Amino acid sequence: MDIENADRPTAPHNQMTNEVKEPKLICSRKLWICKSEGDRGCIDASPDKLTGHPKVMEKMFLCPQCHHDVGKPIMYKVQGYSVRQDFLHRNYFPLLAIFLSWSGFGSQYGSNIVKTTLIEHFALDSTRLHIASRSLKAGNSRPITMNPHFEWLARLKHEGNILIFINTHSDSDTGNLIVSWNAMNPVAVPIDELLCNYIGGNNLKTASQVIAAINKVDGAGPIIVPALNRFIKNVYVYDMEMWDAMEESFGEDRYALNQLPVFISYATLKPNQNSQWQHMVDTRVLAYNNLKDGRPWGLNIYQCWNVQCQAPAYNMIFHAHGKQYYGRQWVETKIKYTCLQCRMMQKGIPCPSWVHAVWSQNFGHVWYQWPLSLAQRHEIRIIE
Repeated sequence: MDIENADRPTAPHNQMTNEVKEPKLICSRKLWICKSEGDRGCIDASPDKLTGHPKVMEKMFLCPQCHHDVGKPIMYKVQGYSVRQDFLHRNYFPLLAIFLSWSGFGSQYGSNIVKTTLIEHFALDSTRLHIASRSLKAGNSRPITMNPHFEWLARLKHEGNILIFINTHSDSDTGNLIVSWNAMNPVAVPIDELLCNYIGGNNLKTASQVIAAINKVDGAGPIIVPALNRFIKNVYVYDMEMWDAMEESFGEDRYALNQLPVFISYATLKPNQNSQWQHMVDTRVLAYNNLKDGRPWGLNIYQCWNVQCQAPAYNMIFHAHGKQYYGRQWVETKIKYTCLQCRMMQKGIPCPSWVHAVWSQNFGHVWYQWPLSLAQRHEIRIIE
């Protein structure tokens, strides 16, 4: 996939040619463009495989937002979760990510997957991500080595976030974090001491004070700690149950779920009818209801009820219908939609019984089991 340059000026529609292999930038917005089959989070305006004809000509190309503004169906295929969020509303704060790892911990899977996630997230502008790694071991606690990394944050006027990922064991008696180990002389320190020794109290104090000051300035925007980091902290530091951590970390942050749904498959022990512990695996999706973006009850896979149409959700306009409920009863609100493709209107659609409200402070969060059964897919008009 590639990104068109949003900084260059764009020509009006009537000045464009009629020859196009890839969609060009319209409205000074960044668009993901599919480069190979199976690309996700992009738009696919490649020629039809059967006829060889292009799906849309350059002079007629509009971004997804513009299609909705003029009430026209999108002529090309959208390969992604959210039309508006994926294409238009992405906002990237600079991030200083610090990974502290003890060699005796063993697998680095946790830190590796978080690093990969961050690199992918900041792929649009990799200069806004700075990753620093340090080893936890005796005699290595020189905070001066972290100064260059915090100088990078200072050059950005501290307008960013800080993530500290600690990969180590904790002492079962004290809860202190292990930085060195042998059978006769284990070394474990409290987390505040570890941060002071390996990162530097002055670095953390300066960064936190400036970020707090920026956060009070109108228009500067909130400093949002990624929900993924909170989930990792809740599970690996506070020993919270997997699903409870998921609900608390992502369910309280609509910004995160407004970007993408969260899928989790986890194992747990539950008592059976004989009061014996039984190993069980549960798989769920946590999503955010956003009618404006074509995600009723978080279901971006919703389709038009017209069997001859079956337009995708991004070609449908959704609104609440009838009495509107709030708080924990918000899922009882029915919806209506108008299909931009076939112009069909359907009213009084209730929430599927298998979609459950999340008990978070922000209504609009839902969860459901995954994968969906054939009957559930038919209920949201996916007919294969």
